[in-house]
Amino acid sequence: MRDLEALRRLAGAAATALDGQRTRIDDLNVYPVPDGDTGTNMALTARAVVDALESSSAGDRGELAREVTRAALMGARGNSGVILSQIVRGFAEVLGLQSGSTRPSSRAHSARRAMPPTAA
Repeated sequence: MRDLEALRRLAGAAATALDGQRTRIDDLNVYPVPDGDTGTNMALTARAVVDALESSSAGDRGELAREVTRAALMGARGNSGVILSQIVRGFAEVLGLQSGSTRPSSRAHSARRAMPPTAA
C-alpha cells in the first residue's frame, strides 16, 4: 500500500527529528512541572507510532488511521505524549477519511483540518 509507505517515511522523519531535539525540548519544560521529560516523552510516543507502522499490514486508509491512532495513544508517555497522540489522532482521522491524493498540499490541508480552532 502506497499510503503505508509514505506514512512510514513521514513518521520516521518526525521521530528522528523529535529524538534529535529531545534534550533541547526537555530543557524547555517548565510548566506545569519542571520535570524535564517533555522531549523524551514526545520522542517515545513518536517511536511507538513508527514501531506500529513497521508491522502494519493495513489495507486501506481507514484501517491505517485506526492503527496510527491506537499506536500513538497506547505508546503515549506523560502529558506531552498524550497531547501529541491527540494531534496524531486528528491528523490520522482526517487522512483516513480522504480519498485520492496524498500530495504534500493534501497532507497540509489534513493537518490544518485536524487542529482545533483557535480560541477567540
